[in-house]
Amino acid sequence: MRRVSARCCFLPGIVACVVSSSSWVLACDDVAAARAKVAEGDPGGRLITLSANTPSSSISTFALGQPVALGFKSTGMKPGQDDLKLELHFVDETDRTVKRQSLAVKADAKGEWTKEIAAPCGKMGFWRVFVRLSNGVTLPKEGVSQRAGYMTYAVVPDPTKRKLYGEKATRFGMNGLFSRQANVMPYLGLRWMYEPSTIAVRQYGYAWGQMEPDHPGQFSEDRAAARSKGQAFPLNLFIHSSAYFIDGQWKPWKVYSLPTLFYAPPKWAIIPGTTHGVHALLKPAAEKHWRNYCTEVAKAYTEQYPDRKENIYQITWEPQGAENGDERLIRTYEIAHKALHAADPKALVIGPASSSTILSVGWDERVLRKGLG
Repeated sequence: MRRVSARCCFLPGIVACVVSSSSWVLACDDVAAARAKVAEGDPGGRLITLSANTPSSSISTFALGQPVALGFKSTGMKPGQDDLKLELHFVDETDRTVKRQSLAVKADAKGEWTKEIAAPCGKMGFWRVFVRLSNGVTLPKEGVSQRAGYMTYAVVPDPTKRKLYGEKATRFGMNGLFSRQANVMPYLGLRWMYEPSTIAVRQYGYAWGQMEPDHPGQFSEDRAAARSKGQAFPLNLFIHSSAYFIDGQWKPWKVYSLPTLFYAPPKWAIIPGTTHGVHALLKPAAEKHWRNYCTEVAKAYTEQYPDRKENIYQITWEPQGAENGDERLIRTYEIAHKALHAADPKALVIGPASSSTILSVGWDERVLRKGLG
């Protein structure tokens, strides 16, 4: 069986795609048959299972120079069983074979076996390790993108040796909300991050629909209430990303935020029936409330990030739509631009962040010709 897989990553100004194929994957039918055979031959009806991980990294990502260890575990064998082998096939990001290795498997009194080995890590790169027992049992599917049959790990530049060029000279960033269980940003070299407006907790971010879901002025009310208690609002989303743990020490990591304001605008402020994705058309009657919100955001953002040389505010996210909505979109930007610059002398307003630009600039040309920007 031959499998072809593709992984894509969309970054501001960057689109990276890796397509790989492998013929070293056991067909699902073969795996099922092998497992059934194992279970059938065991009077206890036990099923042999196989798992793997990178014990020293929860994100399977390592700085160049760090040792990489792979851990394997098999359960469900008969006590003392020793007729199996673990077959490993290491391939790099171009699907070239790096190493093959075979490990003897001997179950303990509980019918379990564990083993930890050193993995290739002498240079930067991405590795897949196809893992299977000699009876056909292989690794299960993990997460969203990792298929059955293999595990992965990566070796990247050492974050402690990365130079901080400052916000003006730094261009690499991503859109997304990373897990707080591990800080991946230093390992990826990320300095910029869209403030993830889809987060359910209202204390973070600057998306209008998130900050004022119920009524106009809710954002300023919440800020005032927090201040009266000596608290901050909104909270700094990137505190957990501003440091990382390596070699037994905490190291600082500078992150610059980029908020999107007219993201999933509140229902009370939009024209009914105009929602598509996270965009909608602003009601004429809600223009004053949108203006006030932008003013309050500028005040809050400059207080939250006083060291910024330039405060970048993105207004919309993928707003492209029918031509009859162009004037409302342009008006939304006009209001935001004036309000943000009036309240924040360091403001830079950007957009429209169309998702169709990569395929065609027709929509962008149309709205720009009409006055956007």
